[in-house]
Amino acid sequence: MSNLGVLLHTTGRYVEAEAVLRRSLAIRERLLSPTDPGIAPSLANLGSLLADTGRVEEAEFLLRKAALIASRANTVESADVAAHLNNLGVMIQIKEAKPAEAEPILRRALTMREKVLGPNHPDTASSVRSLAVLLSDLGKSADAEALFRRALQMREATLGPEHPDVADSLDDLANWLLRAGRPNEALLPLHRALQISQTAGDPQLRWNVLGSLMRAYRQTQPDLAIFFGKLAISAIQRVRQPMAALDPQADDRFKATVRANYQELADLLIERGRLPEAQQVLTMLKEQEVFEYQGRETTRDARKTTLDLTDREAQWYKGFQSAGDQVASLAARREVLRTKARSGPLSAEEQKNLEDLNARLQTARTAFDAYLEAMLREAAQSAGSDARKLDIGARNLTNLRGLQGTLRELGEKGGAPVALLHYLVTDQWLHIILTTSGTQIVRSTAIAEKQLNAKVAAYREVLQNPKSDPLPLAQELYGLILGPVAGDLRETGAETLMVSLDKSLRYLPLQALHDGERFVAERMTVAMFNEAAKDKIKDAPKASWKVGGMGLTQAIPGFSALPAVRAELAGIVRTGSGEGAGGVLPGAVFFDRDFSVARFKQLLQQSYPVMHIASHFVFNPGTEASSYLVMGDGSKLSLQQLREDDFDFGDVDLITLSACETAVGGGSDASGREIEGLGAQAQRQGAKGVLATLWPVADSSTGLLMRLFYRLRESERLTKGEALRRAQVALIGGADDEAADATRGIERNPGSVAPAITEKGYAHPFFWAPFVLMGNWL
Repeated sequence: MSNLGVLLHTTGRYVEAEAVLRRSLAIRERLLSPTDPGIAPSLANLGSLLADTGRVEEAEFLLRKAALIASRANTVESADVAAHLNNLGVMIQIKEAKPAEAEPILRRALTMREKVLGPNHPDTASSVRSLAVLLSDLGKSADAEALFRRALQMREATLGPEHPDVADSLDDLANWLLRAGRPNEALLPLHRALQISQTAGDPQLRWNVLGSLMRAYRQTQPDLAIFFGKLAISAIQRVRQPMAALDPQADDRFKATVRANYQELADLLIERGRLPEAQQVLTMLKEQEVFEYQGRETTRDARKTTLDLTDREAQWYKGFQSAGDQVASLAARREVLRTKARSGPLSAEEQKNLEDLNARLQTARTAFDAYLEAMLREAAQSAGSDARKLDIGARNLTNLRGLQGTLRELGEKGGAPVALLHYLVTDQWLHIILTTSGTQIVRSTAIAEKQLNAKVAAYREVLQNPKSDPLPLAQELYGLILGPVAGDLRETGAETLMVSLDKSLRYLPLQALHDGERFVAERMTVAMFNEAAKDKIKDAPKASWKVGGMGLTQAIPGFSALPAVRAELAGIVRTGSGEGAGGVLPGAVFFDRDFSVARFKQLLQQSYPVMHIASHFVFNPGTEASSYLVMGDGSKLSLQQLREDDFDFGDVDLITLSACETAVGGGSDASGREIEGLGAQAQRQGAKGVLATLWPVADSSTGLLMRLFYRLRESERLTKGEALRRAQVALIGGADDEAADATRGIERNPGSVAPAITEKGYAHPFFWAPFVLMGNWL
């Protein structure tokens, strides 16, 4: 059973592998004593899987336990002890907190393997490779290169030139050469690794090699680099099991490596001016992240976007795939005979077939290499040709027309031009793709990702302290994030800005940036553009709204009371008729014990266009099961239950999650994916728009902003986005509970309305900026 788990792990079937390996370990623990050496391999196999999928704490515990059991069982040096030490050293390195601590452990494992197994054993080669990776990370370049080459030579000698581990070593060496600025030297090992990966059946090996080829060709043959990058992304997309299905914390290196391929391809496409294709890649990255975050079963995979190939790329792919399939088919047939030969002599006919397959496979590999060379020559010849430019240009125009048509239609419905901004954060650049109904351009800001993250984090800290001065950071970040396209936006006359944000930018309310004169909210409507729900972005809202309201007012274990919720909903929902009935919109309201899962479903069945939920929402960057809405009766409705229990939001124009921590995550790897995870799920189940919050909101100011929002939308027939903007401007201007009509007549570019925002009621962004509108803003 343990061997089956290892095989599933190797072939990328991580969810199945974990189940098998955990069962194998449980059986051994039940049958053997806790210190029996027979348990150590099961601990090590499971620990290796957890390390590969990001569960570093549990992985380290299991690997340390395996090493300890093996050491106690073997009073002398042994292969088992060396294996567990090697695994432990790699695990400590993966944690990256103190990688230097791994060096003595890995050197001890290597010395032990050399002594016990010999200097040319495959396991000894694995220790050489592990030490090489560590030394490379530690900046010991000369030692690392020598060890990478030694590991490659050992694996070729002991495993044969076609083994997947040889391809891994070729890829290791090539990546070291790329980091050392020697891309031309990296091509030969990468071409060999690519050929081996065709027959290995290891999806991670394949996309690693293809991604390395993208990086190797980036400077010399960017069009060929883009082709290999697209193949790498396609290989990733075909692995249908998300890491998050394994564990809420499964992320770290595996997902960072996967994301790097998307990010680098998008960056390269932007450099080449192929902006719609870059948008496709960004869309796929968003879908991949939502898929991983939600932990969906494979039958309900939400990733729909596929990469387009240009005509030239489609021709390359056809020839590349044909040559590769021929190699893979012959290699598989030969392996059947090789396996049979290992258990006994072949018949004369079988031996003849094996020799024939060897010859044909060599011919097929030569043809594969020849096709790669032909692709390289063609890419070089056509790089600057008019035909090539027309090919790419036509493809971009085709992809662009649909998006620009959507923006044109939205502008007509909203009464003013609409612009869309896609952001891409890379190691050293922030790229901004601006699309309008008539044009598409890209602007870039030179800033390191770590520096940008630090500024975003610092501003969020300021935003959550209403006594702080937000203007210095608000203006600095405006210059980085909106400044490069500010002139372009003015020229378009756009009054609504849809934004598709990336990485830490998702934690940042763009409406709280400041251009030196005013906050963005005082000039433009801002809405988050969710790729997963773009089909509903143009849907017109119902002519009249009624509200299904639910609220928690009392304290329950673990959560404070929300005393202003009753007044908030009373000011929004009109439950009676005649004078004094109160409320802006007709509807029904349920508080505390009457606010239950059953009531929630009942209101959805009654087709309320607006669902207003005033309660706590705990949103963690794990899976759907770890994020939940606190119901009035004290129960919890998780996002997983929300999806699986058939909650249908098809008739809902807007879900408002008020007085909640609806878009806040936590944990060491929080990168903002959870913000769109909520919007994507709600909209995927039919809702057109979601109004959520980026940090814990103030109870009283939230009630005021919500009343203003609904009143403006109803009385002046504004779009949801414009009504929210006007309500935010009212708070900036010092509106209080007596200022329900404060926004009438406000223009988009008034004089300064907040001379002392830290002293003026709810004028500080803490009170009004956390509210973000996702999806349909009409």
